[in-house]
Amino acid sequence: EDLHHPVLLHKSVFHPAAPAAAFVGLYRGPYFATMELQARWALGVLSGSLPAPTPEAMAAGLAHEAELRHAQPRPQFPKRDYVGMCDEYAQLCGCMPPIDERPEELVEKPLLPFHYRLAGPGAKREEAEAA
Repeated sequence: EDLHHPVLLHKSVFHPAAPAAAFVGLYRGPYFATMELQARWALGVLSGSLPAPTPEAMAAGLAHEAELRHAQPRPQFPKRDYVGMCDEYAQLCGCMPPIDERPEELVEKPLLPFHYRLAGPGAKREEAEAA
């Protein structure tokens, strides 16, 4: 019963007790790019096109979430590195474009979901660059 951090999930998406389920958006912090990437990763894992987290990775992920839940003082946003979190999901999805392929204007602007449409599954490079 922790309203600040209500559920412990591996990378805020998976739980070993529910291998056929995935959760999106159950974390505190900026949403849109993260939710899209969580959904893309979950869909890939559940469809079998991406590898599922190993039991060891899940156990480590749940332990990390427990540490965040019990941190003192309690941070308003337990996942402090929004860009790093999005990049991690993008790597898991296979849609993290190499830094040298990112248009310079994207690197200098705020992070938006279309940044992760430059490469990999579901890429829409022309639309991402136009945005």
